[in-house]
Amino acid sequence: MTLFRSCKLGNYGFGSLFTQCSSRVQASAQSPLYSIVPHLLLLLAHSPANQKLIVSELSKVNLKTALTTSHLTSFKHLNACVLEALRTLPPQAVSYNRSSNENAYKLPGGGGQWSLPKGCHIAVDLLSTMRNENSFGQDRNAFVPSRFASFEYVPTDEISKADNVKTLKAALEDTPAPIQAAFMPFGNGHFGCPAQRLALSVTKVAVAEVVRRFELTPVKGREGIDASGVVGTMEEFSYQQSGVLKHVDGAPVSLKRRK
Repeated sequence: MTLFRSCKLGNYGFGSLFTQCSSRVQASAQSPLYSIVPHLLLLLAHSPANQKLIVSELSKVNLKTALTTSHLTSFKHLNACVLEALRTLPPQAVSYNRSSNENAYKLPGGGGQWSLPKGCHIAVDLLSTMRNENSFGQDRNAFVPSRFASFEYVPTDEISKADNVKTLKAALEDTPAPIQAAFMPFGNGHFGCPAQRLALSVTKVAVAEVVRRFELTPVKGREGIDASGVVGTMEEFSYQQSGVLKHVDGAPVSLKRRK
């Protein structure tokens, strides 16, 4: 079955759930709802081991209890899976919302004399940045939530100017960047998404509410594909004219209600 057409969540179908969320969330937080949530559910359907770990965490909360932000902080593996899904399948591949000030961006080479002209638009390739081998290793194209097991995500607008300068200097010297510097699914600094905390919370709640009620499995014909195979080549995904990533077949998942 197709997830968003047939799944029931408590007293709400997915259509009404997302309609209600969308009516309260500005555009900056909508792309995770319409992109990363179905994509993460797809990845979990193709990764039963990770799904089992999340279910184990969720089982500590009574099914009749509504999830709150206090619950979310204790779901460590769910958090790791959300971050890894954002890394491998960022809702938007490029960050455009910045332009250079005069002599603000120095380029490598030229004895330090090269800089971008004032007003030059800068596009940051988020997909390539978050699959950089120096930061994420040789398994950069695989779905490996454990890489975020001990990682505490700091919203990019909380990163100090000094740390940003340090990261830029490391990039110019071609030294490995720490994960925090390379992981920026919501953009970076004051150019980052202003609703990234809300987007993360909405994503975690939506995924948790589905997984604790339903077992997710691949649809017929996709049984032999694991999650790393889904994200490895990106052949199943395309970026729409709006810039938002979507699965070409609507992220199909089979559902079975848990007992």
